[in-house]
Amino acid sequence: MKGKLYVTVIIFFIFGYCLCNAQDTIQLKDVEILEDVKKKPKERTIKYGNKKSKFVNKIALFNSGSSPLFYLVDSIPYGILQELKFNFAAMCRLDVERDALKLGVMRTEYKLTFYEESENGNLIQINEKPLIIVIEAGNDWHKNITVNVASYNIKKNRFYICLELASEKPCDECAFYVPQHFRADKPLTYRVVRNDSSLHNVEKVSLPTNTGIFLELKTLTRDY
Repeated sequence: MKGKLYVTVIIFFIFGYCLCNAQDTIQLKDVEILEDVKKKPKERTIKYGNKKSKFVNKIALFNSGSSPLFYLVDSIPYGILQELKFNFAAMCRLDVERDALKLGVMRTEYKLTFYEESENGNLIQINEKPLIIVIEAGNDWHKNITVNVASYNIKKNRFYICLELASEKPCDECAFYVPQHFRADKPLTYRVVRNDSSLHNVEKVSLPTNTGIFLELKTLTRDY
């Protein structure tokens, strides 16, 4: 009888503990993320990607219009995204990048959209309207652009971003700014399959080579 009583007490203790802590548990694709609510959130800067393997990928320019690329950003501290800093480099469709820079790099615009992954693997848009990134014309080979996203309240440790080129490409010799990639050990860059013109809910297909988008991000997190 005494043994049964001990078991009953233990069960009620476990149940009560789970109930008290349920509000601190976030479900994400069958993965539980526990936040230590006793900690005060702090801003952390995360450099995403291997700087030594950073390179300019022409596929980012070739496929950024009608078939934009989607980049997975994962394994970062769970928190609210504050800002993203992208590394851009000059690139044109033909192998004349250095010569094209003599004429300057054209003003380049991108539409930035965030996505999360559904249970069936499709991507669902987070921000209703894309953010517009403008990189002014110039003669610089590289440019870093910082985008503030704190107002969107994106609380994730894993998400996708799409950078869709919004600028017209008047000629193959014209240089634009394209996001720099890095060589990864797993698929991080995807094309999409869609049944209509909408990018709100799409199916992703990984590229044959493992590359990711090189960036620096800031997140407000209790994971420190």
